[in-house]
Formats: sequence, structure tokens, C-alpha cells
Amino acid sequence: MALGNVYIEQNRLMDALVLFEHLIARDSSHAEPFNSLGHVYFCLGRLKDALQALQRAIDLDSNLALAHQNLGYIYSDLEHYNEAVLAFQNSIRLEPKNARPYHGLGLVYAIVGDEPRAINILQFSSMLDPVYVGPCISLAAIYRGQGREAAYRAQIQLSKPLMKGQKNYTHARFAAVCGNVDEALDCLEKLVAQTPGYRWTIRHAIDFVAIRNHPRYLRLLGELDFSESL
Repeated sequence: MALGNVYIEQNRLMDALVLFEHLIARDSSHAEPFNSLGHVYFCLGRLKDALQALQRAIDLDSNLALAHQNLGYIYSDLEHYNEAVLAFQNSIRLEPKNARPYHGLGLVYAIVGDEPRAINILQFSSMLDPVYVGPCISLAAIYRGQGREAAYRAQIQLSKPLMKGQKNYTHARFAAVCGNVDEALDCLEKLVAQTPGYRWTIRHAIDFVAIRNHPRYLRLLGELDFSESL
């Protein structure tokens, strides 16, 4: 398991895929390898396989909060928002002090247009984990869209010292919200070259509203495999 997670961190996705499939072939009674396999499938853009693996993880251990959280993100990517909300709520029920499923839940409400509820949940996520930059960027994106300049700038200032060491997706989100279009697109292109499944995530991400008609952004989405949609 540990080696497979190292492969994921190093973007050696095919090595991770082989390892987790081998572990499951030897012993299919544990939830964690199915959860990790689901994440690898997502990174590769195989969303149907990811859903099956994550559901298998939950069948084996319904208390595995991370599997519910991962399921929520994939349902959100596929526009199954009711299922996404339920998955994030299940993760929160199991780990009520974990900021990340709250962030995911807040994003779903933001995507469907319920911004007041999204803001409340994202603020709570940020309060739970002040060094987790995700909800700060999401709040900045919402406030910018609402024209709330002071609130937007406050979230940007909170985000800046947290950006060191962040991965391409987070850098892309922050750059886009700050209006640095080329930097955001550079990060997104690097991201999807390594993990093509993120094309599904960026398609509805609230951070990229301002660049959704940019030719480079449209080229990224043009490579989506819609046979993976449900």
C-alpha cells in the first residue's frame, strides 16, 4: 500500500495501477486498496472504473471516510450532484473535524448556484483547518464573482502564504482567481498531461469561470472521453 501511494505522489500512475490491482488479486477483502485503486482510475480518466472501485471499498468498510469523500468528487465531476452531496455528508459524518469533505460539499453547492450555503460551508472548512488553502481559494472565486472586492482580496491574502509546495491544480486555481491567465493555463496543461482525469474536475470548477472561453482551456476539455460519463 505505502509503495503504491508513493507511486501516486510521483505520478507513476501505471506502476500504481499494477501494484493495487496485484494487491487486490491476492486479497480482495480489504477496503483501502480499492479506495487507492479508485483514485488511480480517476487520475487516468477511467471514472466508471473509479466509481466501481470506490463503491467496493465502501461495501467492504462503510466507515472508510476517504472513500466516501473520493466518491463525492467523482459524482460531482459527472454532474450527479445529489449523490455527491450524500457522499460528502457520509464522509463528514465519519470524520466531522476533517476540513476536506466540507470543502467538497461547499463546492457542489457553489456549482449548482447555492452560493449562500456554499459560503457557510467553505468558511467552516477553512475554520477547521486554517492551513488548508482549498476553501480560501474557493471563497475568493465566489466573492470575485459576486463583486465583493474586499472579501475577495482578504481570501487572496490568506491564501498567498499557504501556496508554497502546492501541486499544479491548486496553483492553477489560485492563478486563475488572481487573474493570471497564462500561469493558470500552464499549470492546467501540466496537470492533465500527468493526470488526465482532472479534465472532468476543471470542467465545472468555479475558479476557472473567467477562462472558460480561452482556446487553450477549450482544447483541454476537447479531449474529454464522454464515454466515461454515466
